[in-house]
Amino acid sequence: MLQIAVCDDNIDELSNMVQFINLYRSSKHLNCEYAVFTNGFNLVSALVKGKRFDIYCLDIIMPGFMGIDVAKEIRDFDKTAPILFFTSSLEFALESYSVKAKEIKQQYLNYQMEGE
Repeated sequence: MLQIAVCDDNIDELSNMVQFINLYRSSKHLNCEYAVFTNGFNLVSALVKGKRFDIYCLDIIMPGFMGIDVAKEIRDFDKTAPILFFTSSLEFALESYSVKAKEIKQQYLNYQMEGE
């Protein structure tokens, strides 16, 4: 089963990311589950305790512990898992490559499924 970590400090955006994952999961008939984190500290704490995920979906701009910094911590535990950033600002797009992010998606998703 595919394990997905979803991390965003904004509850509305967190809900949007979860909704997007659920729509994608349904459309592709994927067997997956996700864990929701409202800050990077809790996600990193789960990693320290031994929890691992197959995919990480992160907001970039979070108070106290920016998504880029969370991604750097993730890379200490997992060098290869895809990291996807969801953000309302593309200001940190170039920096995301330093953690080998898979993709950056601008928030306010429209939920339209794209063909592969």
